[in-house]
Amino acid sequence: PCVQMAFYNNGKQIQLYDDYRPGQMCANPELAHAREACCRQNKIEEVRKAAMDPGVTYLYEGERMTYNTAKNRCVAYGQDLCLFKSIRITPNDDDARKGYHWTPLDCSINVK
Repeated sequence: PCVQMAFYNNGKQIQLYDDYRPGQMCANPELAHAREACCRQNKIEEVRKAAMDPGVTYLYEGERMTYNTAKNRCVAYGQDLCLFKSIRITPNDDDARKGYHWTPLDCSINVK
């Protein structure tokens, strides 16, 4: 859309490529604000290094997508969006290629 509203419902949390850096925030799931991070929450090794696989979970370098697109690609990959510790990109794992990623956590915008 050409207009983005400052307030929205049903927000989802996005976070930077690892969980020890500050940078979690609420994002509108209907807009392409972040990338995918795929893992199975019950698999510790996958949570430690969530997957990004070119041509499977993302189609081009730096692709951002809506929450539903990210979730659907992870499910097609046999995993889901998850609360990850860090991200692994195949074949070259480079932090500069990562950015913000969708998580399954709900969030909301508060106004004073």
